[in-house]
Amino acid sequence: MPSAVPMRVADLVAEVAAVFAGAGLSPAGASRIAEALVEAEQQGLSSHGLMHVPLYIERLRKGSVSPHDEALCVSDHGAVAVLDGRHMLGHLAAEQAMTLAIAKARSFGIGAVAVRHGFHFGAAGRYAAQAAEAGMIGIAMSNTRPLMPAPGGAEPAVGNNPIAIAIPTADEPAVVVDVA
Repeated sequence: MPSAVPMRVADLVAEVAAVFAGAGLSPAGASRIAEALVEAEQQGLSSHGLMHVPLYIERLRKGSVSPHDEALCVSDHGAVAVLDGRHMLGHLAAEQAMTLAIAKARSFGIGAVAVRHGFHFGAAGRYAAQAAEAGMIGIAMSNTRPLMPAPGGAEPAVGNNPIAIAIPTADEPAVVVDVA
């Protein structure tokens, strides 16, 4: 087992971003993905961190994940919208969706944005926390493919369907609950 090598967070983000840029993401999209993966590592969520780099790169190269870094708005009705992620990396679509939900909440008192055709979005708490940073309660969730059998069953029928809720506080940090 190789020993750990100390590295500045900014340098690690830059290295990971370079890998994603080399696989076809825009420099801005590559940086945002790298920041999300490194942040997960910093939070002790390695299951949502850098271990996904090889899988994401493989999917980008094979074309099952697109290099887009912006989802398209396909439905917008006041406080509610639907984005089409065009099979892009879910981190980018989820960040865009929460940014839009926050703007809608400022205008309408509530904002709900769904993303279709997205891909794995990492730790859901990241996006709920986006809302808390804006002084709002945030909820981020996703469906997943069936991973577990129902009680007494033998075949996978239920996903772990992650959900996160973040609540701002008068003093930082916000309360963030992230479960899958």
